[in-house]
Amino acid sequence: MQRRSFFHWASAMLSGAYLALLAVPGVGFLTEPFRRKSKSSKSRKLVRVKDLEVGVPRRVVLRDQRTDAWTKYAEGTIGAVWVVRTGESQVDVFSVVCPHLGCPVDYVAEEKQFFCPCHAASYAANGTTIAGPQKRGLDRLESKIESVGGEPWVSIVFAKFEPGILEQVPLV
Repeated sequence: MQRRSFFHWASAMLSGAYLALLAVPGVGFLTEPFRRKSKSSKSRKLVRVKDLEVGVPRRVVLRDQRTDAWTKYAEGTIGAVWVVRTGESQVDVFSVVCPHLGCPVDYVAEEKQFFCPCHAASYAANGTTIAGPQKRGLDRLESKIESVGGEPWVSIVFAKFEPGILEQVPLV
């Protein structure tokens, strides 16, 4: 092998190795959002069962670190839910977002019902529709009672849902 062809071959090999060295983190950076596991299926502890009164809804704000593609934001509010204790060890958990247009739903204690001020919709304490233009009742979230340190806690899988349609379809 001549000296000139050796340097040409060695230069090509070193350039290829350098390119491969740069490509590995670049591909990892570009594919990271696809490989990331969704936080939406994560169960979150909300409140102790003993802190809830039977039949009295309690608004609970959810806080977590939000990630958008490659950007991670500081911990902040990601949503809120209404927790209603219906028995000794039973709870219903509803989204605070109205399924009609996405406005926040409040609880009116005197009338014992939820109310959306955007379009005068009302919902019973169990989340069913009483009056208004909405196509479905309040969005119910998956919840369960878990024992944490010997105490029963309410935990949920938080999700946001598509407003304005008949079915409860989670947003991705």
